[in-house]
This record gives sequence, structure tokens and C-alpha cells, in this order.
Amino acid sequence: MDLIEQPFSLQHLPYGIVRFGRATHLCVRLEDRAISVHGLRVNGLLKGLDLPERVTLADNLNPLISLPKQVHQSLRTRLLEVLGRGDHLHLNGIGQELAPYPADDPQVVMPLAPTDFVDFYCSRHHAFRVGCLFRGPENALPEQYFDLPIGYHGRCSTLIPSGTPVARPNGILKGEPPRFSPTERLDYELEVGFVLREHRGALKPDQARDLIFGLVLVNDWSARDIQAFEYRPLGPFLGKSFATTVSPWVTPLEAFDQWTQANSDSDHPTLPHLTEEAANHLDIPIHAVLTTSSGAQRVICRSNLNHLAWSAAQMVSHLSSNGTVISAGDLIATGTVSGPDAGSEACLLEATSGGKEPIQVGEQERRFLEDGDTVTLLGGHLGFGLAPCRGTVEKGPQV
Repeated sequence: MDLIEQPFSLQHLPYGIVRFGRATHLCVRLEDRAISVHGLRVNGLLKGLDLPERVTLADNLNPLISLPKQVHQSLRTRLLEVLGRGDHLHLNGIGQELAPYPADDPQVVMPLAPTDFVDFYCSRHHAFRVGCLFRGPENALPEQYFDLPIGYHGRCSTLIPSGTPVARPNGILKGEPPRFSPTERLDYELEVGFVLREHRGALKPDQARDLIFGLVLVNDWSARDIQAFEYRPLGPFLGKSFATTVSPWVTPLEAFDQWTQANSDSDHPTLPHLTEEAANHLDIPIHAVLTTSSGAQRVICRSNLNHLAWSAAQMVSHLSSNGTVISAGDLIATGTVSGPDAGSEACLLEATSGGKEPIQVGEQERRFLEDGDTVTLLGGHLGFGLAPCRGTVEKGPQV
């Protein structure tokens, strides 16, 4: 398994929610230790910052995200100063050791409680390969693909934190006649999620970027056979709504400022309200690892967030363009982030050409995921690793 060196450096400081006894504390992660923001506050190290107890003792990050961006910036600046000086080291009870990266911690809970989850479809490489499987290369990309970031609304009720098992879902599969059955084509999707601040009203992309609070890795699991039978005319439903795994630590967007770049993947004209002036794309290497129940392991995808036709800022801009309400803690995801090269196919549907060309994992073959398989998503740079996103497939309820 490829790991990011020193993923949680002082300059990183992702936010999460951690159990301290019966209470849950807003924390930042420094190396393999959770530092309680509440503990720093009550010990007087965050004086002058507007951080009420409802924020520092919350059971999710929404109260923090609801604060003005200026407060977020001031808090991050103060945390860098306080932790950089080591002021926290002489205080008792404000830190908690965590399992070494990339293990999951049961005391680290789901960080978000969004009112809305939108999954986009912004990798042209993914869209083209999948389109070729179903419609051929001449009609692979939807006709509006370069006119707007295509997306759909998912279910918030089945967003789950890393480490939570994923039960194989049931659904209706095509046949003569159709049958209700456990999915036979369970798949993962390597994605990046963006956590949003609240807003209502249309925004240009360069304004919309300010709505992004932070980043997580996302696995938007897919039952390909259920999805294939149901998706026309209104898109995914039971084939997608059973589980979406989310990293437990949210990296502030500004931690990745040094890896901001212009669109390097797709040169296409945009309507004025989606046109970017600034460089809003991100260079973040990401990869997926498949581990079987026998312990065999293989990196099954290496990709990069810069393989997108649309930036996260454009996704948010499009989402806002009809005047919709965006609530604090809402989540958008990129869709499957595939690249142009062999080995960068960020789901098994692509990597196995729809199940026709199995991949080898140890001594076993995989077309799609089997019970007992674990998928781990990782990514980032030296000192700035996105928190892992892991799920193990379990046998689902019997039909």
C-alpha cells in the first residue's frame, strides 16, 4: 500500500470530531494525535476568537463551518502559532493518541451532517470510457458534457465514515423477467469531496471557491447492474443510495493552496457564468488499494484530481446558479476521478471493461467486488495526506 509520508504535518491540521469520554470535541489532527480545540479554548490559548462551546463540543463540524470565513482563517492562524510553539504540550487531557496512519479510529466519528449531497460526473476520461461501454465511442460523452458539470443529488442518510462495513445491497436486475437480487457487480468509485459553507444565490466560479471549507476522500459505492436497469430516464437511485464512505478528517482548502493550477485536462469553452478567471483546479495525487479477505493486496488505481474537465469551483457555481440554498456542511463530490492512462481507471467498471477483462489481485481475479474485499482510498502530498477512506464489503440481507 502506497502511503503518504508524514501526512498530518503542522501545516496541514485537518478538522475532525473525536470522542473524549462521553463528550465529542472539535479537534485538529497533528501527526497521530488529536488535539482538542475545546481544550485549547478552555485553557485560554484561543482568546479573542469567537468560538462558543456549541462549536467546540459539537458532534459534527457543521457549527464550525457555519461561522464566518474570517473566523476560520483566524482560528487556523492561531492553531499554527499555538501548536507550532508547543503550547499544548504541558496541558493535560486535551490530546488523544490515534491509531497510526492509515488505520481507522473508532473514537473519530462522522465529521459531517449535510442537508444535501451532490455527486458530479466531472472526469471526461471516466465519462468517455463508461460511455464507450454502453453507447460506443461516437456517442460516449453526453451532448451537454462540456456545457455544464453534470450532477445528481444523493442520499445524506447513507453517508458513512471510513471503516464502516458496506453491506451488499439488493435491487432489481435486468432479465426475462427482471429479478430482485443482491448486486452481482458491486464497484467502488475513487472521488474527492468538497465540504461547503452556507450560501444562497448565484456565484461565479472565483466567488464560489470561497464557499469551499475543506476536502475529503469519498467512495461513492455503485451497484452497476442495479444502476444499469434503473438509470433511465431519471438517473441513479438504488444502485447508488445504499452507501457513500467519507474520510473522517476534513482538510481546510487553504492547506492545498500551493497545488492550485489552471485546468490542464480539458480545453473547452464555457458559458459566461461558469467561466473562471483564477486557477481553481488542484494537483492532488490519489489512489485506490484493494485488499482481499485472504490478505492479498494491489493498488488498483493511480490518478490525480487534476484529471477533471470542471473544477470544484465550477461545480459549486453551477449548483448555486438557480438560486438554491447551500447549507453549512453540505457535500459535493467530483464523481469518479479517472485519468487518461492505463492504471488510472478509478473504478472496476472501467478497469475491467465492464467485467470482460478481470484484474489480478494476488492469486485471485476480480471483475467486481466480492464479500470480504476492502477498498482503501488514499491521496495527497508529503505532509498533506488526505485522511484515508476505507470500507469492507459484507454479505447483505437475504432476499
